[in-house]
Amino acid sequence: MDDITYNGNNTFNVTEDRLKELLEHEVTMELYNMNVDSPGSCMFGIESMYPGYGETPYDVADKMISDIIDAAH
Repeated sequence: MDDITYNGNNTFNVTEDRLKELLEHEVTMELYNMNVDSPGSCMFGIESMYPGYGETPYDVADKMISDIIDAAH
């Protein structure tokens, strides 16, 4: 777990790559939980949950990271 460290007071530091991986898995699980398993429905599921964020869980995670970085500046 070198990519995640505990700071105390219920806060953590996480590397950008690890956060992106965790977010990608979260999006994938949301799609799975929606039973999105037929061809072509994955795109519909992603677009309905994250409009304009991309076509794949990786794209969505990448955009989320970009939004977090932009909000910090």
